[in-house]
Amino acid sequence: MNDKMKYLLIVIVFLLFVLIIYFVSQNNYEPSLKTISLPGDKISCEGIGGYWESISFSENGYCNKMTSDAGKECIDSDECEGHCITNISPDEFQKIQENGYVEAKGTCSDRMILTGCHGRVEDNRLAVTLCVDK
Repeated sequence: MNDKMKYLLIVIVFLLFVLIIYFVSQNNYEPSLKTISLPGDKISCEGIGGYWESISFSENGYCNKMTSDAGKECIDSDECEGHCITNISPDEFQKIQENGYVEAKGTCSDRMILTGCHGRVEDNRLAVTLCVDK
């Protein structure tokens, strides 16, 4: 095998490797969870129009706030004050298990911090279910 053939073979193997990595990463898509920053004390919380709640993961409670864009259609939490959420059907859940995601639209949440279980929409994809105990 001459040098040109070796070089061509190396390039082809490299391109195949890149394509494999690309397709594997598409099936394991998982966007990051939106970070919401609210005051850590009751007085500051009420000062921004929030309300103080108790929850199982915090002994002292936490600040929460209603959103002004609740119910607005969205395809990503960056479009919302809170989170972009939707309901998940059993078929969609199965597709997520098989493919890693399902294309979806959602609506903006009514609160900044959610409790219960909600389908999370990020980058026009229903990727995971967000569950937080109260």
